[in-house]
Amino acid sequence: MRKSKYFKINIVTFILFLFFHVNLHSQWLEQNYLNTELWRVSFVNDTTGWILGNNYIYKTTDGGDSWVPQDTSNGLGYALCALNDAVVIYANWSFYDDYSPGIRRTTDGGLTWHTTDSSSYYYTDFEFVNDSVGYAAANNSNYNGAIRKTVDFGKTWHTIADDFRPSEWEITGLSFIDELNGLAVTYDAYIFKTSDGGVTWTLQDSIRQSEVSWELPLRDIQFVSSDSGWVVGGITGQMIVARTVDGGESWSYIVKPGASLRQVVFLNSKLGWVAGTWYQPNILRTTDGGVSWIEQTGIISSSGIESFYILNENLGWAVNWDGYIYKTTNGGVVSVENHRGIESVQPDKFTLLQNYPNPFNIETVIPYHISNSAIVTLKIFDLRGNEIKTLINEKLEPGEYNIKFNAKELPSGLYFYRLKTEGFFQTNKFILIK
Repeated sequence: MRKSKYFKINIVTFILFLFFHVNLHSQWLEQNYLNTELWRVSFVNDTTGWILGNNYIYKTTDGGDSWVPQDTSNGLGYALCALNDAVVIYANWSFYDDYSPGIRRTTDGGLTWHTTDSSSYYYTDFEFVNDSVGYAAANNSNYNGAIRKTVDFGKTWHTIADDFRPSEWEITGLSFIDELNGLAVTYDAYIFKTSDGGVTWTLQDSIRQSEVSWELPLRDIQFVSSDSGWVVGGITGQMIVARTVDGGESWSYIVKPGASLRQVVFLNSKLGWVAGTWYQPNILRTTDGGVSWIEQTGIISSSGIESFYILNENLGWAVNWDGYIYKTTNGGVVSVENHRGIESVQPDKFTLLQNYPNPFNIETVIPYHISNSAIVTLKIFDLRGNEIKTLINEKLEPGEYNIKFNAKELPSGLYFYRLKTEGFFQTNKFILIK
């Protein structure tokens, strides 16, 4: 069947709209790579932070430029909290043998680690209201949730609540406004509230998108005041964000195509971020309390974002299962590309210019500048972060270069191309229309 001219024009128009829409980009840049799964990230200031990985917990003292392995983690890590530059706690468990090492803790910045809890619980979240008082979302092998509490910097833990019916799944997130008032969310979309420091919990709401069956799981919750709060979740290809402005008495939510959201971070009632896995966009930002969200591009990874940490309105880090660490120094503020493409991380040393023509049909030219001898890679990625082709992988001398790219085997659409050397990388976009 022949496609009509009208159909073809509209497809082209749609792709052009998509291209110029995603030309709005943020400065989430690939900072480092650790050859293991990365589960959680937490910082205490602009230089010192920790990442919980599949093999170790890693520490940085230079803002994420380099990482040193510390305690052997041996499993999936779902809970990490850095209280200060000395006290850090984490917990994980082995997916394969259902073994939990309990909670591990350091009081000397990671030089030594000790087990402070060896129960059969596995943990999904820590929430500290001050340096000494904290709460943990604990779950048993039957996915039944409990709340545990510490009053001594995480040295000892005690179960204070374990009845969260009608939920049949684990507690995935905690948020405490102060030492007495807090909320918990479960995987099967129930929200519970406490006003006595976690001793008793009452079912406050159920965010289920159907009266017949539960549809989307929830994974994180955050309140910044007694009134303003958010929960997030989803499955691959579909996200959910819910917000309340009356302390949880009522919730409004949006469900849209996108990542399976893992975390939500708000600095105040207006400015916040959400991030998730396996589907783009991986990070979104809001400046109006979650009424609207702006997609943050720049994450070139098929697995997306598993965890992120926002230190202030400008500085943040994100990690994923592929082992990549991303960093922003402007809070992911969206800016517009100029005609030469995205500005370089180090424009005085290397530069990746915009391809021409763009958009193009079949063939385009990619120009770039090399200022000193280096091993250079230039790769093509599709919209979901899958690597399509390696154009360059060799040592090059300083100079100006151009390389032709023939896309005759690719379908029409938006693609990324990334130039990378040791200490430098830059990603630009182009559009193919056939």
